[in-house]
Amino acid sequence: MTAPLCLSSRSDRTGTARDYGELTSDRHGDMHASEIETSILLHAAPELVREGYTDADHDGGARPFPLVQGMSAYTESGVIGYPSYATESKGKAVLESLRISFAAHLGLLGETAEASGIAESEGQAKV
Repeated sequence: MTAPLCLSSRSDRTGTARDYGELTSDRHGDMHASEIETSILLHAAPELVREGYTDADHDGGARPFPLVQGMSAYTESGVIGYPSYATESKGKAVLESLRISFAAHLGLLGETAEASGIAESEGQAKV
């Protein structure tokens, strides 16, 4: 499968990466320490993922004022979302989609991915 390129806003890049990674949760349900972040860590730095993440799901409710109230108003653990949905392969796909998208942006700016530290090594994105 070829990673889709997205040359627009950050939220669009994240949406494209979410699609490419075939994530289960939506953006609202995946706020912090959830599927996308845990998947990335399972791929890039699995030693940083705490044991028990598969049992740490917490949806946090509607969350109408997160910028005013902070995350602690919606979670005691710091998790808002579904880390149990995370997999290493989803994290790899998300990072690859973002690597390709960022390389395209750099190309428009006259930069190369290698010169900017965004290069592919042994099939993995290096950032």
